[in-house]
Amino acid sequence: MIFTTSCWIVIVLQYFLPMVLLLPVRIFGVRGRIWYRHLVGHYDRWAGYQLAVLPLTCCGLRIYLPQGQHREFLKLKSKGNALMLSTHCSRIDWLIGYVIGILDDDFVDAAPPPRHARVGYVAEATTALMPVLGQKMLCFGDIFVTRAFHKDAPNIQRNIATYHSSRVERLLFLAPEGYIADPGCAEGAAYIANCDAFMESHGQAPMTHLLTPRYKGMQHFLAHSPDNVGACAMAFVSGSPQVDAGSGTVVGGVNATLALSDARRTVPDLHAIFRGGLSVFISFHTLPFAADARATPDALREALLADQQAKDAELRHFEAHRRYPTMASGEAWDEMGVPHARCALVLALHTLASLLAICALSGASLAGGVAHIALFVGLVILAHGTSHLVGMLLTDGTSRESLVGETAVKAALGVAKAVLDSVRCATKSPKRA
Repeated sequence: MIFTTSCWIVIVLQYFLPMVLLLPVRIFGVRGRIWYRHLVGHYDRWAGYQLAVLPLTCCGLRIYLPQGQHREFLKLKSKGNALMLSTHCSRIDWLIGYVIGILDDDFVDAAPPPRHARVGYVAEATTALMPVLGQKMLCFGDIFVTRAFHKDAPNIQRNIATYHSSRVERLLFLAPEGYIADPGCAEGAAYIANCDAFMESHGQAPMTHLLTPRYKGMQHFLAHSPDNVGACAMAFVSGSPQVDAGSGTVVGGVNATLALSDARRTVPDLHAIFRGGLSVFISFHTLPFAADARATPDALREALLADQQAKDAELRHFEAHRRYPTMASGEAWDEMGVPHARCALVLALHTLASLLAICALSGASLAGGVAHIALFVGLVILAHGTSHLVGMLLTDGTSRESLVGETAVKAALGVAKAVLDSVRCATKSPKRA
């Protein structure tokens, strides 16, 4: 698992480096930034295929949508700019969003193919600290927030406005919950209790599988694509489950997406993918926002709550019946098609280009270049394995790899905060009597 994850981060680094090499284009002011966005967008359209080889081809990640819903997703993408509101029951929602975005025209019977809108993200600011993938998100122009929307609003508005003026289309992916309540975590339990209290204060029953959405500032994201919004619920099942062709029910495997109160609930991360046998069952629907919902915070909050409750009911039904309630009688699942040969070819060509570049820069032979790459992979395995295990020891022993290195980075930030708090307490002047 550490080995496979480390190999994947080497592939991600290989995919990311050309974005760094193209950065000098940005020195040409506004025009240079526009050129850069278009160049990395076209590059990502094909280079991104290599990121699917290890998770989908080697580790057997499977992605399913009910029949017909993938066509609705393609309609969303065919309009260019779009907003996708996802559930946040795992640490890999972003990767699933990326995969279905980059491979969307490989769905069965998907004709005509949609316009390609790059997948962008809304993420917390600490994500930018994560190795490689965090820096990739910075170069790709993703939106980082600090959860203080009076401060974030100008940056969000500027980012969306500049991409619109650049004519670079994006499917902007975000999870309105904005938080993951880990099982057995006191902080997570307190957060769930706050969400329950919020629902009760609005005269509604608490949700069972999802947290309440963060609605403050959402109007700024809706400005990206007010009339082309989609929403999805994701249920994760490990252990290589199968789909019964007759009933459409998911058979076998272990459902990770259980009720928040269920001690058996797990939160899949990157290591869950690279352990092998993980499947994702997605329920997708479009989400029309009335004009008043986009204009007033109260109406927007009610619209988001209603959608979150609908997705909560879907996940509750999936847990009980292993299929979504929106599926018609006898409706089966469509498995997302993966062009395995194309993905492998892109990876092979990109790796060959990297090898030739290393040989040219170092003056080494091909065998020497292969040795350099093998040494680098070994160092990444050592660094990731050590930092991951140390990060788990510093927390509660749980793997939290949304991006590679997050377990260690979040643990280090937690230790740093504890030290700073101790210093502040020690340096506080005693109160005078």
